[in-house]
Amino acid sequence: MIIEISVGVVSLAVTVLIIFLIRSLVTLTKTMNSVNETLHDLKGKVEEAVGESTNAFKETRLLVEDLRVKSQQTEELFHSVSEVGKTFQQVSTSLVRHAEKHKDRLSNIIAILGAGMEFARQWRNERLDQVQEKEVKADE
Repeated sequence: MIIEISVGVVSLAVTVLIIFLIRSLVTLTKTMNSVNETLHDLKGKVEEAVGESTNAFKETRLLVEDLRVKSQQTEELFHSVSEVGKTFQQVSTSLVRHAEKHKDRLSNIIAILGAGMEFARQWRNERLDQVQEKEVKADE
């Protein structure tokens, strides 16, 4: 009789274990189905995010390349401006040297030009005075 009771208890324990395992497997199946649906939804979103990221990287690469080209052009422009500045400096230095070398001649030329301008101004004033005198005599 003990054997029969023992067999009955063991069969009851195995039955409870089987029921527990079946319920656990059903719950696990539901969870796996839910995870599968979530992964399926995420797959589309991840693909979309990857596509957007790829486009953003492409645009960034193009912007960096454009910036590199423009930076190089700007560098060439500054180099050209620097060369023009050096040329002006050389011309200015050369003019100063020539002016220092020919200072006496330049002062004589400036003095002659000043005297010529003064002479021209006096001559013009005299001509204007003569024209005004003629107009006054003609009015009388």
